[in-house]
Amino acid sequence: MNFLTSIDISILNFIRENLTNHFLDMIMTTITKLGDGGNIWIILTIFFLVKKEYRSLGKILLIAIITNAIVVNLILKPLVGRIRPFDLVSGIRIIINKPRDFSFPSGHTSISFAFLTVILFFVRSKKFKIFSAILAILMAFSRLYLYVHYPSDVIAGAIIGYLCGLFAKKVYEKNLFKSFFDKKIE
Repeated sequence: MNFLTSIDISILNFIRENLTNHFLDMIMTTITKLGDGGNIWIILTIFFLVKKEYRSLGKILLIAIITNAIVVNLILKPLVGRIRPFDLVSGIRIIINKPRDFSFPSGHTSISFAFLTVILFFVRSKKFKIFSAILAILMAFSRLYLYVHYPSDVIAGAIIGYLCGLFAKKVYEKNLFKSFFDKKIE
């Protein structure tokens, strides 16, 4: 086990030994299930796409989510091939269905932060920004709590998600797909 993995496992074990309880088990499994397959973020994006006044925002979110899926699921996870922490550490009981893909980076975290980044740049509602931030952070933490990702997976996922959100923002600002966007967001 390398130095980074040792630190990662120490953090996961600290969370497991000091924070695990029935109440948090229920909350963290629910939060992580919301993020399975990017479901909550895709549903919210579809909501924005359907509402005419938010359609441009929905399209920016769509670019961020698609970019994130390509970078994380099609490129990085297969390229890095990092095994999950519950496969590395013996005797770890998992309370959700075991993910079957590779660990690095955290897909739940990256899509959450891609969505959050776009929201922070383009939404005026402070309440929705706070809601999105809390949900993204809880989503990331749930992956550690459930012992399905290393902390370095989650940190990398947040950074990659931010970069995907930033990429979508730049695509929109540079008007790279002029016919894709109905109008500029004011």
